[in-house]
Amino acid sequence: MQARNDWDTDGYGGPCPLLGKPHRYVVTVYAPGTDDLRLRHSTPALMFEHEIRTVTIASAQLTFTYGR
Repeated sequence: MQARNDWDTDGYGGPCPLLGKPHRYVVTVYAPGTDDLRLRHSTPALMFEHEIRTVTIASAQLTFTYGR
């Protein structure tokens, strides 16, 4: 399942900071307790996050900085 991203497309777009100061990114991985997520393809990211958190049994985050 892929949500709509900040570039208004579906799926992962990867980090793309502006030139200059590095930008902070947070990547979250969810372990849902069900395979019935009640989500459609192209669901807006905020709605996707809300719905997946209601069924999550575990999650992990990775925070990093990246610059160009």
